Amino acid sequence: MIYLISLSSNVASARLDPNDVISQALWLFSGQQLFQRATSRVYRAPTIPEGSGPDYLTAVAIIETECTLAQVQDRLAVIEAAVGDKGPGNEGARVLHLELIAPWPASAREALKLRHVSSGSQILENLPARADVLVPLNEVAPDWVHPGLGLSVQDLVAALPTQARKRVEDFIPYDAARDVAE
Repeated sequence: MIYLISLSSNVASARLDPNDVISQALWLFSGQQLFQRATSRVYRAPTIPEGSGPDYLTAVAIIETECTLAQVQDRLAVIEAAVGDKGPGNEGARVLHLELIAPWPASAREALKLRHVSSGSQILENLPARADVLVPLNEVAPDWVHPGLGLSVQDLVAALPTQARKRVEDFIPYDAARDVAE
């Protein structure tokens, strides 16, 4: 089965900055039998609601696995815990947040099942307004169709307000070695 996974981080762990947190999570996927088929670039996006914490670094991965939907959720929780899933005292602060967007291809029945398995996760319902997920998702799965809306990711991105799309931008990590060389 193929799944779409959103990764985000806006607070450093004890040993990793947010960019490295996302890299570490991706590295841990294979140990959980979640095999990457594609991964977007890392993007910078404001927290939701905007101003409630530091900007997020966010990416989307397409994974393939023999795991069930519930097993994927459990394995994502294991990875979050291994990296450090909660930020210090701020609702908008997360060391690592992994969200199962949906199976691919996703039927309406699978989306309903996802809603029951994903306690607290409303990502499918909120996806049309989530530029932080749609922009990287558009990079790796532009033709994926939202099971409830019947719209492709390209259509959902096009429907975003221009300002929301502009707030999600490529993240280019600071390279101190390059500055020294110049």
